[in-house]
Amino acid sequence: MSRRDEATLCPRALNRALLELTIRNLLPLVQIPPRGLWRTSGQPVLATAQQWLGKPLARRPSLQALIRRYLAAFGPATSAPVRLVAPFDNLVLSHADRGRIVPEPLRRTIFSSKNGQIPGTVLLDGFVAGTWRLEQQRQRAVLQLELLRRPSRQERTALRDEGERLLLFAAPEAAHRELLF
Repeated sequence: MSRRDEATLCPRALNRALLELTIRNLLPLVQIPPRGLWRTSGQPVLATAQQWLGKPLARRPSLQALIRRYLAAFGPATSAPVRLVAPFDNLVLSHADRGRIVPEPLRRTIFSSKNGQIPGTVLLDGFVAGTWRLEQQRQRAVLQLELLRRPSRQERTALRDEGERLLLFAAPEAAHRELLF
């Protein structure tokens, strides 16, 4: 028998159901563990936020502080790190909708290259912002970055650090390593 049926037959059940919904929607509740264990499920176990935190709640919580705490926990409060992504990397190739990572102006540059070659890509704040290529000749290694937009000072420093790490990894024997923007 459903709660609705119970409520029809017994007004006390209706009052109880309404009281439960009211409490659940008006009190600051926290779902506490465990809800279930391996291979089993269970009903949620709830506690008041005050009980869970072990201290009284603020009378007038700051909405600004709440938003900052939420963003700090779940992002995107900070920008994504600068990355030099390898040629043919799945990060760029595996999306059905590549617009999530590759802006439209760069699509042709990346996916219309000669002989189906996919260049290394430069990620700034989680989006492809250019390409890179490494040229090696004898004792010399040159990393060339071609960017679609001008990087900020902080991004440029991060690009330089990332580029130097790539040069050391890819050309450890080179006597001369150079990074060009």
